[in-house]
Amino acid sequence: MNIKVGVLAAATAALLIAPAQADWDPADGWKWVQYPDLRIDPQVGPLGIDIAVGNSSGFQRVVADDFLCTSTGPIQDIHLWMSFVNDYIPPGFTPADLVFNLGIWSDIPAGSGQVPWSMPGGPDPLWQASMQPTGTRVVEVLPGEPWWDPGTTYPSGFDTQVWQFNFDPVDNPYIQKGTPTDPIVYWLSVAVVGYIDPSGQIVYDDHIGWKTSADQWNDDAVYWDDVRGWVELRYQPPHPLAGESLDMAFVITTPEPATYGLIAGLGLIGFAVLRRRVS
Repeated sequence: MNIKVGVLAAATAALLIAPAQADWDPADGWKWVQYPDLRIDPQVGPLGIDIAVGNSSGFQRVVADDFLCTSTGPIQDIHLWMSFVNDYIPPGFTPADLVFNLGIWSDIPAGSGQVPWSMPGGPDPLWQASMQPTGTRVVEVLPGEPWWDPGTTYPSGFDTQVWQFNFDPVDNPYIQKGTPTDPIVYWLSVAVVGYIDPSGQIVYDDHIGWKTSADQWNDDAVYWDDVRGWVELRYQPPHPLAGESLDMAFVITTPEPATYGLIAGLGLIGFAVLRRRVS
């Protein structure tokens, strides 16, 4: 391979991606967005809750929510809103030390499986990445928001800080294949393994949760149960929305078409040069 072309392609791609590595802002645009539920009821307090996605000594919690793709292209970056139960972060660590397992899955529509709700298709995701966030920050402070570990009594605890976690860019982006005339439903799954210490070892932690959204689309979010498989998520009593559908807060973006075309074009140039050198 012509190393100069390879370096040019990599450098150009880096320049194109670099401006997006900061926090996501609505002005940046999006491919899909479900905002965090920051509503506060004057009688009961915050309406948004957090769903556990941490790891207890090897017991991994996983939560997934669906989204619609209507245009083909790579998932360039993912942004999540999260909170820590009791706002607890272990001494010596920061949220940037957390290792996330992110996945993109196909869809099993409601009614087509053995349960009445839709869920990720499997057994394996279409794409997955294990990575640390490229940026984190507190974006909101709320008075005692509920935090819940499914399978236990609600609520499991409370938190006051809303964090934004950025994965920008994601590793080896997945190419979505939906179009306006043939849209495709995908699922995003989130699991947090724990913190990575200076020696590179993982320290399990189960204090982090994924925040809910008031923007509801299609079916409920789901969590993974080792016995039951994917189980739908609904608000639990005594929450004022008990029994209603529950969705998660996240943003997915893709490059602008011109940017995507330029990156793809550079790749084709490199391929053409390589063919000439080989022949």
